[in-house]
Amino acid sequence: MRFLVLGLLALIAACQPLARPFLPENKALAPSQLSALGPRSGIVVAAPAGANAAVAALLPQRVAAALRERQVPATARADPRRRFALLSDVRTRFVRDDTVEVAVRWTLRDPQGAVLTAWDQSMSADGAAWRLADPLVIEAFAAVAALELAARIGSGELESAQERRSGPVSLAIAPVFGAPGDGNESLARALADTLRLRGVEVGAIDQNVTFFVSGGVTVSLVAGGERIDIVWGLLRADGQEVGTVDQSNVLAPGALDGAWEDIAYVIAEGAADGILALLKRPEAAGARSAAK
Repeated sequence: MRFLVLGLLALIAACQPLARPFLPENKALAPSQLSALGPRSGIVVAAPAGANAAVAALLPQRVAAALRERQVPATARADPRRRFALLSDVRTRFVRDDTVEVAVRWTLRDPQGAVLTAWDQSMSADGAAWRLADPLVIEAFAAVAALELAARIGSGELESAQERRSGPVSLAIAPVFGAPGDGNESLARALADTLRLRGVEVGAIDQNVTFFVSGGVTVSLVAGGERIDIVWGLLRADGQEVGTVDQSNVLAPGALDGAWEDIAYVIAEGAADGILALLKRPEAAGARSAAK
């Protein structure tokens, strides 16, 4: 039995090209998820207003990476249509001996533009290091910003009522196989992060869990590039398959031979949709009842 995510199949993609790999163009949030941060679409870290070009280019990347380290799906790739946006306004003031005081106002908005939360961050830095976007300085600043936002999410401040009602599901991600570059590890980590933020209890593969998710990637040469096919299978602990989720797209040759980074979280968003749907099937409900 196979669950096909509409818009992710090559047949659909051929009719209407996807703006982003592995995500349907008409992907939208349910109304109940628009009032608070929900991990369905993750966070886009926008380029900061008021910063020079070097800082504006590096800071969003570092903040997104720091958020992912804290299990918050995030990317620095602009996509304001479906994602929550983390905006920032930078103000600098030189005080002495080329020392600069940096003040940033961070604002998290939902896809409709409503402000979910906002806070201020400040630090002092060497003026030259800040102007040149020294990685150590930017990294430190990004880590503090990510820690603050992750704490607000973890505290339940932005948790939706729908997610609180969903309840835990004990699930483990089996090792992914077949992906080029670091895709096997990146996909498994991104899917686990995304499911956790949607209220799913994700455990270790060696724990006593109710479900397992397996993932396999195949790459084939086609006209114009490489076709990437990903199949996720949801299995009960007894080995019975509940269903599968299929994702596919054509990318430039070698596009995924290195670090997958943000693309793993983009893929995980689409995969999580299908897995959550599979968990509502009768076969899955029976497995949960047997595990109690």
